[in-house]
Amino acid sequence: MGESGAGRAGLTTAGWSELHHGIDPDRVPLLRVWLRFVWTIARPLKAIPPLAITVAGAALALVAVFLAPIAALVVVFASVLCDALDGAVALASGRASKAGSVADKVADRIADSAF
Repeated sequence: MGESGAGRAGLTTAGWSELHHGIDPDRVPLLRVWLRFVWTIARPLKAIPPLAITVAGAALALVAVFLAPIAALVVVFASVLCDALDGAVALASGRASKAGSVADKVADRIADSAF
């Protein structure tokens, strides 16, 4: 499994795989495309605290509950993007932490409940 173009930012498919139970992005259709998309967005966001992105994602999930279907779809996508970006920004900025991992899991459960 090689390094993607995002490797210069400290983001690699090997690093992602290690944090996601050994899943090989090359074996999951469209996952490598999604990761490149997320890593491209994450690079310029390195100054934003990853926890702020985590909280935003959970908040968006809760807001989506109260919206009309089309608006909710857009907000759900934004929430999912925040869920992917928080970890990518943490890795790209060298701010990955155990506390951040726990916060991400809590935010995931909040989003799961809202959805």
